[in-house]
Amino acid sequence: MITQLYDDILQPTALRSTQVVLLVALAAEGEMSMSYMARELIMSPSTLSRTLLPLEREGLIDIASNGKRGKLVRLTTAGENALTNAVPYWQKAQEKFLEQVGDTAWPELNAKLAGIVAAIRRSRL
Repeated sequence: MITQLYDDILQPTALRSTQVVLLVALAAEGEMSMSYMARELIMSPSTLSRTLLPLEREGLIDIASNGKRGKLVRLTTAGENALTNAVPYWQKAQEKFLEQVGDTAWPELNAKLAGIVAAIRRSRL
């Protein structure tokens, strides 16, 4: 339901919430190998590939072979522009989410989710 809320509000951008998360990660890192990206975002490599394909098709990212080290993913100028355009919609979705969840429940929920993510990361080491 949360993903649907974000996707509905992001609709004018033609991006899904999962795609915005990937674009944000690339904007923060510059470029990443697909294996590193999958580990950091706790996604299976196949799910990551499926999510990246439309972004590559639209010219928002570039995926290049890195020889034996796999593939590198980087944000294009069009991707930077798409992300900049999506930010106000993301903020609107965040505000709507906070209205529905409540300002007091969100910090508690966020802390619990962060704990779950940390536990998953530890188990993968």
